[in-house]
Amino acid sequence: SAAQAYGGGVYGILLAGFGVDGVDGLTSIQNRGGMTVVQHPEDAQFPYAPQKAIEVGVAEQILETNNIATPLMQYRNQS
Repeated sequence: SAAQAYGGGVYGILLAGFGVDGVDGLTSIQNRGGMTVVQHPEDAQFPYAPQKAIEVGVAEQILETNNIATPLMQYRNQS
């Protein structure tokens, strides 16, 4: 819903988890011009969702959790 409302202004972050709902959300964000980031699978307790996002090609950035804040703030300041 955020992608539909804000388009390219959305910065989607997918952390550890199961299922594909997060991957579907990142796909919507990417299709509308937003930025998509996933937690590095090796940094995730449950790496299925981040790995799936990488496999389907919707992860524009793959970052460890302690490295997500800086790019998020840079994106916010550019938008």
